[in-house]
Amino acid sequence: MVFAPKYRGKILTGDVAMICEGIICKTCKELGIEIIEIAVNPDHVHIFFKYLPKYSLSFIGVVSICGRLAASMEALGMAGML
Repeated sequence: MVFAPKYRGKILTGDVAMICEGIICKTCKELGIEIIEIAVNPDHVHIFFKYLPKYSLSFIGVVSICGRLAASMEALGMAGML
């Protein structure tokens, strides 16, 4: 799965990249999703994971991970970036 910030802006650097990776890992752990590999690049995130069939891919990506990332970025004052 690939996530990209709004307009594919190069905002995923430094502390922002570390925070995003942490939120993704925490969300996946809470849902029982095994992350096989994750790569945070300046303009997108690659996630290779194994999940139970009780979750749809759209639920995992849009509702769970993107929703939490957006809420966290808003709390950090970076609203509208993701």
